[in-house]
Amino acid sequence: MLRLALALVLIPSFALAAAPEALVVDRSTPAMSRTTAADWMRHPHDDKYYTENWTACMRSKDGNVAFVQILYSNIGVLSGSAAVHVAFTPAGSTASHHVFEHSLSEYGQDEGSGRVGVGASWMGLKGDSLTIRIKEKDVEMTLDATTWYPGYKLHDGVIRFGKDSDKFVQTFFAVPRATMTGTAVVSGKKYVMDGDVYVDHFVQNVIGTDYATHWWTNRFFHPDYTVFFIVFRTTKDYGNKRVVRFFVGDRKSALHFGDSLTLATSAAWSDPKGHKHDSKYSFSWSGKKLQVKGELSGKRMFDRDAILDQMNAAQRQVVKIFAGNPVIYRIDGEADIGLSISGSPEVRLQGSAVMESIVLGGE
Repeated sequence: MLRLALALVLIPSFALAAAPEALVVDRSTPAMSRTTAADWMRHPHDDKYYTENWTACMRSKDGNVAFVQILYSNIGVLSGSAAVHVAFTPAGSTASHHVFEHSLSEYGQDEGSGRVGVGASWMGLKGDSLTIRIKEKDVEMTLDATTWYPGYKLHDGVIRFGKDSDKFVQTFFAVPRATMTGTAVVSGKKYVMDGDVYVDHFVQNVIGTDYATHWWTNRFFHPDYTVFFIVFRTTKDYGNKRVVRFFVGDRKSALHFGDSLTLATSAAWSDPKGHKHDSKYSFSWSGKKLQVKGELSGKRMFDRDAILDQMNAAQRQVVKIFAGNPVIYRIDGEADIGLSISGSPEVRLQGSAVMESIVLGGE
């Protein structure tokens, strides 16, 4: 449990952007590059902090929300681990967490079918078809989805920590949006999961808290449009900069994927332990062919994911040495967004959003 807990708290599930004079991105490739079949597969690395994960965020039309993560970790000071982590929230309820630890030898992949997985649980991505199968104690999922468009990466997806550094993170928006059907059985109860899903893929050989203090994410579940962003704040060593990945698309095409966004957040809510987290985001971006602005308002916090709360005193001390006290706040949100394409009149978009406010210091 300890080595898996370390793996989970050290791995962000989201893409990053380069901080000035510190993080380096190779901009020789197109900014909006499509991911390849090889990008979806594992990227083996022998560094003692190498970790890799595939994370799906899904929301059913009925309001059931699930985060599913397949994890491969080689943490050096402890033995590595492969795992499946499921956070499941029935509509109107709070999340339950299910962590299933496996040996590294149980990880497997097949390039022909596009499958990556651990034991009997896997995700498959082939063409425009996404398949998720989870088969663990107390959790089974059978999900099939059709992607709206291919995956994307900003340039080659690699961010290096200095011009000549061998330390890096690599990020892929493997499935910016897909329409999903299927079911989930959690603790003996069956749920319909017809709705939508996002999937990202992340690789790193650095500790997350060495370069990040906080991030904010939004996944917008409108029937005809996607608005997805990650705004990330670096540590003091990297200038306390807010950096971005921002994606906009309609049913037919990806309209924009870039690294700039104006975002204002508020810390209006406190969790049961008195820690503050943000519950409202106001954002805007304007380009030659696209203008978008909107507000995301939290209705309720449905998941407070703090791994230290699940550990004994000795385990907490070990994790704090490596990763502080990260806390993930997941929020049911309502979106009100204005979108204008190629000078057309603004279209108003309303719908559900899944918001995350992640505080790596546990504040």
